[in-house]
Amino acid sequence: PADAADGDILPVDLRCEYFREPLGINAGQPRLGWRLEATVPGARGLRQSAYRVVVATNRDSLDGRAADLWDSGRVESDEQLHVEYNGEPLAGGQRCLWKVRVWDLGGRPSAWSRPASWEMGLLGPADWTGRWIGDGTPEPASQAAHYEDHPAPLLRRSFEVSKPVARARLYA
Repeated sequence: PADAADGDILPVDLRCEYFREPLGINAGQPRLGWRLEATVPGARGLRQSAYRVVVATNRDSLDGRAADLWDSGRVESDEQLHVEYNGEPLAGGQRCLWKVRVWDLGGRPSAWSRPASWEMGLLGPADWTGRWIGDGTPEPASQAAHYEDHPAPLLRRSFEVSKPVARARLYA
């Protein structure tokens, strides 16, 4: 079967822009990378001959047969660093799940890596939808005069949550 995995290597330590599970990525085409780990104790000199990266917006799409953001297909390459995302355009604040499988020099596929993720930062002014929080005083006449009266103002705002929170992110 096409999904059989009997290769001697496994992709591990998935990274996006050099970080594990990063938040606030501002590159429109993030660079992905991974390390290889031998699945056979004591094996040496094992290398990758090809890879396949899939990226999705949710776990169902990632685990299914059709990743909704990008499927690189099988790429004949030993590259494990700087593999540039080349899928659907990414939006500010978007969370991306991804995984990779590789083929060894004998053409045997690995198992899929464990899923990893990255989250895009706010990429443009239109992504900032919140309201500014201020200390109630009028705007100063100049940037230099901004903290003359209140060198370290305490800025806060109360709010109520009416539903259970599954995930939250503060951009400041």
